[in-house]
Amino acid sequence: MRALITAIALLGCSSAIAAPSKPKQIADQSAMKVGYGAIAISVRSEIFLPDKLDVFFLRDGGKIDNDQDVIRFSRSQSVMAIQNGTTEFATKSYLVKPGRYRLVGYGVNCPSVPAPGMVCAVTVSLGSGGAPITRPSRGYEGETPTFVVADGKLTIAGDFVLLHENQMAWTPLPQPQMDILTTRFPNIAKGGDVTVPSSFRLTREVRPHQMFENFGRKF
Repeated sequence: MRALITAIALLGCSSAIAAPSKPKQIADQSAMKVGYGAIAISVRSEIFLPDKLDVFFLRDGGKIDNDQDVIRFSRSQSVMAIQNGTTEFATKSYLVKPGRYRLVGYGVNCPSVPAPGMVCAVTVSLGSGGAPITRPSRGYEGETPTFVVADGKLTIAGDFVLLHENQMAWTPLPQPQMDILTTRFPNIAKGGDVTVPSSFRLTREVRPHQMFENFGRKF
């Protein structure tokens, strides 16, 4: 499927002149920098991902079409994967400028943030022509999960899960993941509030869906 993608067609997406930036990933506290905080975040997906999934956050006071104000965190299937391998926790840490960040959308193979309530589509080659197909994606407005990044501190942003219903949900990191972070950031103060509306809190087990379960599905 990846090899068939020939062009991107956006349906109701924000300006695509600049892609949201991806913060620098760090391994431990030795990579901390003055003027930055760190966040720990996990991204998972019940849906088998045909391409990279990006989760987008907008800094308070910023503009959604400014690549310096929007940050993204990603998750992908392993190369040549047949089974869905993205339901396991994959907590990573990043350097992020201080501020409050709000979930504004997510998308598979979306070059920019989808507009509220809208999705992204791609055009795939079908021999003599092409046809648009939608990908798992959605833009948000209103009350969504937020986290605060503080200079010199580590924010535990939690786990963001793309559900089979094409909705994003949140759950706290389990204790084993927290223990790993304590080992990697032993002398870094925890800081930064995380606020999650009840409508985004995950209330059931995560169930992997496989490659062909969403074949031809309209998101």
